[in-house]
Amino acid sequence: MPQIPFTMYSGAGNVFVIIDAFNNPTVFGKVKLKALAQTVANRKGPIGSDGLIVIARSPRAPFMMNFYNPDGSFGALCGNGARCAVQAAVDFGVITSPDTNFEVLGELVRAEQVSPAGRTLSPSEEKDGLKSVPMETRPTGHLKVYYNDPKKIKLKFKLSVGADLVDCSYVDLGSQHGVIFFDEVEQLKDRTLEDFEINKYGQAIRNHKDFEPLGVNANFAQIMSDNEGEYIRIRTYERGVEGETLACGTGCMSTAIAAYGLKKIRTLPIRLKTQSGEFVKVNFNIAQNGHVSNLSLQGSAIRGKSGILTLED
Repeated sequence: MPQIPFTMYSGAGNVFVIIDAFNNPTVFGKVKLKALAQTVANRKGPIGSDGLIVIARSPRAPFMMNFYNPDGSFGALCGNGARCAVQAAVDFGVITSPDTNFEVLGELVRAEQVSPAGRTLSPSEEKDGLKSVPMETRPTGHLKVYYNDPKKIKLKFKLSVGADLVDCSYVDLGSQHGVIFFDEVEQLKDRTLEDFEINKYGQAIRNHKDFEPLGVNANFAQIMSDNEGEYIRIRTYERGVEGETLACGTGCMSTAIAAYGLKKIRTLPIRLKTQSGEFVKVNFNIAQNGHVSNLSLQGSAIRGKSGILTLED
């Protein structure tokens, strides 16, 4: 039976199974990656993850990141996964520093370290992967990844959801996102994201006919504040997962772009609090015509347990 080494990483609450096919290129001949993703990328499964990432060789950069959704689909950008891929590439000896370029979906993106690398988990903490480690005691190394400019931004258009019309914004970063702010939805004004039935509303947005054929990830957001100022509380229903995840990096970037474009938040960078409780930070430049450039996402990249996947032939 094929045996594939793996290591788990978490970025802002998203957990990924990462495989090193850079140093072990025979992985590609041993296993069908779509089927493997469907097996290991399952929050309720024996490993418990949100996706599969494969580190591979690139003809254009020090390495290539390949991301697979839990349904086995390929071809979407994963923001939190990108930071984990960079940290994994360092840990696997593929690169010597997280200050690097790498290839994602045929494009080059850039990463940099913004705080010292965090500690790895102790053996007792690794016993249950990342699940048993209190957030406040987890490793605190942070990375920033710079992404290519958004492919499309459309702010505040009407979307028919059941019998209601809601204001929605659309951002395509290589992953397509719909963004809805609570203060613009009449039936949601008196509710909070904490008690919001996201699977019901998220599924309706994700599969909406106006977003066919690809569909979207559905992001729901509220502007809130703490002692550091304003931030966005966000929850995301993810395509490919077909349910809520604890964080979504491209969803955070899309929501931050929409919030700034709609003047809901007027200062950069923008902090966002994910469903995991972790914050990420989004920054970008914006021209008078609304063009967004120099887009970046900053957050944690935490190494968890390692193991061996033993696969049936």
